[in-house]
Amino acid sequence: MSNTIKSTYCATCPIGQVTFDKTGQASCQNCIAGRYGATCSECEKGSFRAANNPDSTTCDACPVGQHSDKPGMANCLPCSPGTFNAKPGQEHCEQCVLGQYSLVPNQIKCKFCTDGTGTQRVGSSFCTECAKGKFSNANTNFNCNVCEIGQFGAKEGQQSCEVCYPGLYAPTEEMVACVEAKTDPLRVVAPEKITMEQVVGDPFSIQLNFTHDYEKGSKKEKPDSFIVEWSKSREFGTNDILDTVSVDGGTARSTIVTIDKHVELFLFDADIFIRMKTMKTIDSMPVDSLPSPSTPPWNLAIDCADDEFLNTTHKKLDKWQCVDCPSGAYCRGPTTWNEVRALRGHWQVPWQLDQFERCPFVGDCSGVDPTDGRRKTFGSNGTEKNAGATDGCIVGTTGVLCSSCSPGYNRDANICTQCEDSSMPIRVAVVIAVLLVLLVIFMMIKKRLQTVWRKYHTLYRDVLRIVAIFVTFSQINTSFPAIIEVPWPQFYVNWVSNFGIVNIDLFSVLGVSCVGNFNFYIGFIAMLSLPSFVILYVICSLSSSIKFMNSKVAKMPANEKLTKKEESFRAMYHLLDDDGSGELAPGEFRVLLKMFGWVSTGGCTGGCSLNVF
Repeated sequence: MSNTIKSTYCATCPIGQVTFDKTGQASCQNCIAGRYGATCSECEKGSFRAANNPDSTTCDACPVGQHSDKPGMANCLPCSPGTFNAKPGQEHCEQCVLGQYSLVPNQIKCKFCTDGTGTQRVGSSFCTECAKGKFSNANTNFNCNVCEIGQFGAKEGQQSCEVCYPGLYAPTEEMVACVEAKTDPLRVVAPEKITMEQVVGDPFSIQLNFTHDYEKGSKKEKPDSFIVEWSKSREFGTNDILDTVSVDGGTARSTIVTIDKHVELFLFDADIFIRMKTMKTIDSMPVDSLPSPSTPPWNLAIDCADDEFLNTTHKKLDKWQCVDCPSGAYCRGPTTWNEVRALRGHWQVPWQLDQFERCPFVGDCSGVDPTDGRRKTFGSNGTEKNAGATDGCIVGTTGVLCSSCSPGYNRDANICTQCEDSSMPIRVAVVIAVLLVLLVIFMMIKKRLQTVWRKYHTLYRDVLRIVAIFVTFSQINTSFPAIIEVPWPQFYVNWVSNFGIVNIDLFSVLGVSCVGNFNFYIGFIAMLSLPSFVILYVICSLSSSIKFMNSKVAKMPANEKLTKKEESFRAMYHLLDDDGSGELAPGEFRVLLKMFGWVSTGGCTGGCSLNVF
């Protein structure tokens, strides 16, 4: 073509333009939509050229989510629902696989169905619930797979199949319900001689031991498995069966079953019955035996009285028995030996665990309050007030019967109190101060006491005897609850404890246990030696007084000695005049003569003759 006047040749059209097969054209024209290049060739499959694209030298690749399945396409087609395209320049869209779908066009990937749903074919735009007897989940890539033999799917849209209960079977795939096995009592027989034992370390489980009458060559079939079921009713009604488990292997003669993983065996509130069956597949059909006789129920803690506990130390459950609660222990409510606690004020003897002794200091021994109500539940899952009751010594006490104070504690008024750094010096200072005050008072009223003594010395001896009797009686009474094993009334124990002051404990008063390990024996020896020190003091004081008086008399003049002698005779007279009559009776005079070494040699019936030694 040529667009100039008087041209001597025709020019070639540029790439992307043509004259559309006509001669004598004065100009070139762009390729139409869907075509490109020097000859306006059709765009290949998977590409396109739009009509508004001025660049006719090339075609564009179809974007993701679209495709072109024919040459010369001016536009790409969207992927329809159920298909997707993740790469550009594709001729066709890919179909969603089973278990995936795409709901709208132009999708670059498919979505997974949810649990219990799937797709019926590839290229689906929606999911449907799996039919009965089928299931789907992530493990199946959300394909609706059929339930295997031995399982069933009773509902639509299940994400897993259920296993048939022992005694029921699903003989084929895609079962919507399990069927009962046939019974052949001549060929399949139940286990026999079932015994129950507790499992060590597992209070929730039972070990079942049993036998089975199978012999090779007999008509009785070798079992494939055994079925164990338990109920609260001996009749094993449909609604009474609590649970069922299967024991695989026909050679098994023992198995462990957990009745309830939340309740210990002794804490059930009703009797539990257990029975077994034998299972065998014959001619591809399940066959079971008649059930065995149910086991007798074992004793439960709820069956024991408030003064008893359930003894579960025997391995066999049928040997569990209710036994009397030890004296001094608390057993109210469902209780085994592990839950027996000491009563408040009692101590469990470590070397004789079934023995509980009353503590001399009742408040030092913790335990269960005997006024607490009856426990309804206990065991490792117990939550009531008494379930957490602890026994033993309170803080600050230790030793046998919690009678000793712990290191750093001192007993004050029957209570062990924590020591302070300055406690002992203060105590010693107080004791010394009290003694000094008493000494000062004594010196101030010494003459008054001498006067009163001359008048009431006979009454003093009587008062001293009365005080001695009272102190001895109080000491005996305060020791009764600790040394005589009698169930003393608590109010009596509390009352006699008020007289504990008569049991003078100098170590406790001074608080010496705060500075060293001074035990009961050291304190006892110290208190035992106290009278010896008093006697020694009296002897020394008397010896010193005699020496002082002899020295003083030796220095006296004769007239003063005579006066002192008269005063001594007069004082002796008043000492011997016990009845205060002002005269010496024969008996009183006889005492005087004996003091000077005279002794009666006769009966003194008329006259008495007295001889000196």
